[in-house]
Amino acid sequence: MSFTNPLSQFRTARDSFNAVISPAMDIVAIYTADGQQVLRSARPIKAMIKPEAKIMEHPLEDETTIVDDKVLLPINIELQMILLPNEVQSTYSQIKKLFTDSDILTVYTRADAYPNQIIAALPHEEDPSYFDTITISLRLKQVKFSATEITTIAPRNRTQQDTVNRGNLQPQPVRQESTALRLARGIFG
Repeated sequence: MSFTNPLSQFRTARDSFNAVISPAMDIVAIYTADGQQVLRSARPIKAMIKPEAKIMEHPLEDETTIVDDKVLLPINIELQMILLPNEVQSTYSQIKKLFTDSDILTVYTRADAYPNQIIAALPHEEDPSYFDTITISLRLKQVKFSATEITTIAPRNRTQQDTVNRGNLQPQPVRQESTALRLARGIFG
């Protein structure tokens, strides 16, 4: 039986991580659905990831509250970015195109990858203290996809069947008969 030192395993993992993550590599990066990194000249300053859930609470008659379900809401991400000075217009137009086309993006951070994100808002600030660049607070929202299933259910009562392909139906004329005539028919047949 061979014994491996856990400290040496940690050093190996740390060295591999440092080899992969270098100062020239982005820690927070945005990729398109086909795996291409976008917005390379927009430098992230801060990433705020907001995973949230809705808790279903219901009051009871004895004035207590029960919680019986939790629904995971779409993940919201806010990326504060500074555009590189000599590429402000091209980077901003690229962000604007991603916004208007609603391209599906994946945001990679140190903690996790967040797929199916679209740009929900792109407010930016033009401040004189940043004389040659702008800051953008890019807001992304997760898009959740679901498949719908369409089924047809046969009616229990055949008179309530589907009215498709019956064509134009003309209304039937209303018969005007008096109450006395109806009574006479009822008695004499």
